[in-house]
Amino acid sequence: MQLSSIAEYIFNTEFGWSEKYVDSQYDTLEEEKQKEVVLITDWLDAHIGELNILINTDFQVEYKLEYHSKNDPLMVISSSAWNELPDEGGNDEDSKDKYNPVYQPFVEGMKKEESSIMVEMYMANYYRKMVRNAMRALDGSSVVSESSFAFKTIREGDSVIEGHPIKEKQSVVAEYKGLEVESRNNIKSLVHSYNMFQAKPGQVFGDDAS
Repeated sequence: MQLSSIAEYIFNTEFGWSEKYVDSQYDTLEEEKQKEVVLITDWLDAHIGELNILINTDFQVEYKLEYHSKNDPLMVISSSAWNELPDEGGNDEDSKDKYNPVYQPFVEGMKKEESSIMVEMYMANYYRKMVRNAMRALDGSSVVSESSFAFKTIREGDSVIEGHPIKEKQSVVAEYKGLEVESRNNIKSLVHSYNMFQAKPGQVFGDDAS
């Protein structure tokens, strides 16, 4: 399974992002998605070892070469298709020089059961970082500006926690902490199900998720 597929699931489903929630540093939702999926994929790549420890597996990350269009980020071709292209082409002609090589990490043998655990691992880490950042903003030990937490939106499934004024930042910390605890409890449940019963976890990544 490609780790970028899990990353896209996290961005699309766990965050449930839409144009309404686009970060101000990005011009469009698509731009944000492209960059955030890369960051999430890198995190998943770096934490396969932690997954192996949790569920007593020996997954290894391998890398598959793909080519991404310089003009259309959604256009991806395989190495064999790229090799068949001419070295250079005109404005309307596809050619090798119009693509960038990208090595996509994938894990052979990883299925939806293991992926669902990785999703919760990422979400728990995300909430932990948000708690830390919010607390630093509260005590003045961070360069994070107070305005960064003035209109935060927390999204978890169908629940949306809308903007808090600065004076209520403590409640933002508590809400993120609650979500972190919930994710860590979900990890324990999923890992117990996987290790003890080798059964499908109750929450499953991908098409089987309810």
